[in-house]
Order: sequence, then C-alpha cells, then structure tokens
Amino acid sequence: MKSKILMIPTYWPIESSPIVGSQVLEQTELMSEEYDVQVLYCMPGMGLRRFLFHIFFSFILKDKGYSFVKGLLSAKVPTFGVYYYQSNFFSDKINDYFRNRAYFFVFDKLIKGGWEPNLLHSRGYEHGGVIASLLRDKSGIPFVHTENTALLLDDYFDTNRLKVYKSVLKSAKMVTTVSHFMKRNTLMHGFLQKDNVQVINNPVDSSLFKPIKKNKTNEKFVICITGYDSYIKDFDTCFRAIRTCLSLGYINFELKVGVTYGSFENLEVIANQYGILDHCTFIKQVSRSDMPEFVNSSNVFISTSIIETFGIATLEAMFCGIPVIATKNGGIDDFAKENNSVLIDVGDYIALSDAIVAIYEERIKFDAATIVDSVIHKFDEKSFLNKMISFYGDHI
Repeated sequence: MKSKILMIPTYWPIESSPIVGSQVLEQTELMSEEYDVQVLYCMPGMGLRRFLFHIFFSFILKDKGYSFVKGLLSAKVPTFGVYYYQSNFFSDKINDYFRNRAYFFVFDKLIKGGWEPNLLHSRGYEHGGVIASLLRDKSGIPFVHTENTALLLDDYFDTNRLKVYKSVLKSAKMVTTVSHFMKRNTLMHGFLQKDNVQVINNPVDSSLFKPIKKNKTNEKFVICITGYDSYIKDFDTCFRAIRTCLSLGYINFELKVGVTYGSFENLEVIANQYGILDHCTFIKQVSRSDMPEFVNSSNVFISTSIIETFGIATLEAMFCGIPVIATKNGGIDDFAKENNSVLIDVGDYIALSDAIVAIYEERIKFDAATIVDSVIHKFDEKSFLNKMISFYGDHI
C-alpha cells in the first residue's frame, strides 16, 4: 500500500490562472507515481451573500455553506478546496480565521471519507506552511515544508510575515529548499540547524525540454527572456543591453519576452522609451505546454533577475541546449558552469550586451550537446523523484 501524502501548496494553478503554481503541480503529479498524493488548496472567492448565510445559518447549511473551487488543474492528483471569504475591512487575524476554518472543513471531509495522510507537505510558508502547522496541531500528523520564496523587505513586508515565516520553518519536522542559495538564506537567520535543512532542486521534464532542429534560414538572432513585470526581474537591464546592441549596428537582433503572468503593457512602455520596441515581441502568459517551443526559438536565453531562488527557466533552456547569459542571482549557482553559460553582475547591461554579441559573433562558443549533458542527469525528473523517495522515507 502506498504511503499517503497530503500536499498543501501556497499556490496552485487554476483554469483562469494556469501558470502560477504549475511547477508544484508537475512535481506533485510526478510524486503520485510512488505515493498516494492528494492536494488541499482553498482560495478567496466566497461571495458576501453566501458568507452571511454561512455565518448565521451554518448549523443548517452545513456542507452547503461552502462551494468547492472550480477549475483546479490536475489530471493525475485528486485536488480539493473551497472558497472562503476575505475582506479589506477585516483585520488579518479575522481573515486568517475564515481561511483556516475553510481548510479545516475540507481536511475533516478527507478524514471522515476514510483517507488519512501519513505526512503533510507544505509548499511556501504564507498559506501552505501555516495551514500544515495548524493541521499538525489538530491531527498530530507530522509535516515537512519546502520553501522556494525569498523573504523580501518590499512594500508587502510586515513584521507579521516575518513571524509567520519563522514559526512555520521552526515547527516543520524537516525543511527543504530548492537551491543551496536558498539553504544559506534560510540558515542565516540562526533559528534552524544545518541538519534540519535539505536541498532538493526543482526538476525539468526532459521529454518536453530537449533540443530541436532550428530553421537556419532565419536571419534574426533571437534572444529570449521570461518573467513578469517586477523590479526583481530587472527588465530595465535587459532593455538597456538590447539598446546597446542595436546602437552598435546589430539590427538583426530580436528580443522575445515571455510574460509568465500579469500584464506586459508597462514593459512595452519601457521598451518604447529605450527605442527598442520594434525589435521586441511580447507574448502574454506563455503556457507550460508552449514553453519548450518558446525556449527553442532562441539563439541565446538570458536572465537579468536580481535574485532567483532557483532559476527554472534558465535550466529549461539548458535542457534544450541553449546557451544562457544570466546575472549572479543566487539560485543559478547550482547548475551554471563555464560550458553552459556566461554569468554577469546584477545590473551590468554592458556586460550583458558584450556577452550577447560575443555569442552572436561566435567569439564565445557553446556546444548544444555539452550544455544538455551538463545538467540532464542531475536535474531531470528521475533524479528529483529519487531524492523525494529518500526524503519521504526518512520522515514517514
């Protein structure tokens, strides 16, 4: 009989937003080959009328008080969740109460239905980790936690988030991070022991991300980048580098921007301000199924991020045999080598433009097969699954 794992992610893809959380979905489906995995994911979306009825007539409504989340994506893993009510007029404590109550409701239905997990596995501290910790207290079922987000002192930061982060990681039986960079960032706070943090890198599906033959008649030199409109992705450095290349006469350069989620209108405005818009193609919400074709359309793949907890997009490019130019963003250290990439300092658009031109002029050469060989056996799905089997075996 397979051991039962209840996955509790902070983010999970739904039909209206298929990109966010897609990596967690893919990894969870992969683990379902060896384990009986189910997913618990609730989200805001309960209407005010239903909320009021739910509060005042819950003893009558019972199960009908909640409606189950529609469009939760997974073809292989049973996924359950309900909508809960949130309001800007409520304090965080009150909103958290109604969120927690929704999760408890679905969890109780799973248990009463005869499915009780051997282990809880949360992904991301803000919701997944908090819920896993509460369910551990409620049921006595141990939980492990995977952290793949950096704690940022940005406009969304408050001291409560810091307390939640610390509480979740301290209460987990074991913590995994997606890179050694993230492990260092987790340990530097001083409240975890080294033996309590393990690195399990994100995998790449080698059946999807693989080299394809390119059309040699294409006269354009294509530079690809993915991301979203955020200071952390530092598209400004990317655009300034392309402007520099064009000013040097490399007018056959084309920048393809795959926007993973959100809008790209502001990025278009910035590109226009730099005078490079005519050399840019913006593709909104590149789906996971379309990503291999997008990556393989490039001659070189770049990343200008200030920080990456892992950098899955650059690793996927390497699986396709595409050379990478990336900033020294942290997460990429686990797989960036001299035979597959060029690393530059954060914000150094001159170094980026120099590297792009050097690859174009073949002053820096990469071999596609060598690039693939440098990563495939360390970061493919088989390697990931073997690590997860070993990890779960220690904690179930």
